Amino acid sequence: MNDLIQIGEKVDILKALPEGLLNLARRYRNLVVLHADFGMRMGLKNFSTAFPERCFNFGLSEENMVSAAVGFAVRGKIPFVVGYSNFAGKAWEQIRSSVCYPNLNIKFVAANVGISNGEDGVGYQATEDIGIMRVIPNMKVASPVDYNEAMSVLHKSYMEFGPVYVRLANCVSPLIFDDKHEFVFGKANVLKDGDGLCVFTHGVLASNVLEAAMILKDEGKSVMVVNMSSIKPIDEEMILSCSEKVGKFLVVEDNNLSGGLFSAVCEVLAEKNPASVRGIGLKDRFAESGGMSELHRKYGLDVMGLAGKMREFF
Repeated sequence: MNDLIQIGEKVDILKALPEGLLNLARRYRNLVVLHADFGMRMGLKNFSTAFPERCFNFGLSEENMVSAAVGFAVRGKIPFVVGYSNFAGKAWEQIRSSVCYPNLNIKFVAANVGISNGEDGVGYQATEDIGIMRVIPNMKVASPVDYNEAMSVLHKSYMEFGPVYVRLANCVSPLIFDDKHEFVFGKANVLKDGDGLCVFTHGVLASNVLEAAMILKDEGKSVMVVNMSSIKPIDEEMILSCSEKVGKFLVVEDNNLSGGLFSAVCEVLAEKNPASVRGIGLKDRFAESGGMSELHRKYGLDVMGLAGKMREFF
């Protein structure tokens, strides 16, 4: 195993949404897209031009949009419901009772996740969406680390039957995977091997975690980094395998720790192999308006902040 997957050029993760949906729509005639007035801001103009009869704008009416997706699904279509991540809360009852309870084949793709789009302020910073989606039976949750993994997640979401929630940061982020990478629900990836401390992460923060781990490597400290982009189902086998090799864990996420990956990892370890786990993220609080780099620095999610937290845990 390579010590480190190389970090490459920076690409906007959200570009995967319009490009991935166009690729799928050209191959599968039953794919339709529903959005809540923000579709054009999320890059769907080319999709709506190419497939005007398969792209529907519901305005700021997320509950109706999800209910309409149910109608499409029961008629044999595969709807991709697109919006800013806070719609996960606005339409939660419809998602829970009308989509997940009957286990319908509907996909939800959310942007403005975590604090990655911090300038828009708290109203557009969903740091609770992982928790409110993860607790619903039948729902799968994915948070890709880069553009290439996002492309694979969208393809696998179409191929995977049942409800899926995909969390896409709308920001430029370094490529960690190449275009041959294949995302698999329920499987994690070791990005860097190590035996002193294990860090589980997902989404846009993965590159920061890798850079911080390399700083500690230069100091003689060995850090394992694991990409948990499949948050639900979670890779219990990987977590337990890491716990046999490393006794201390950090979970780093652009989300409230309650209900997120931190909670998911702790649930597995508490039941199967208790270990010391710390979380770095938002702790029962809202964030604030500001640039992504500024907010990452304030909450210790930048490279130097993460390196310091890792150092403390050794």
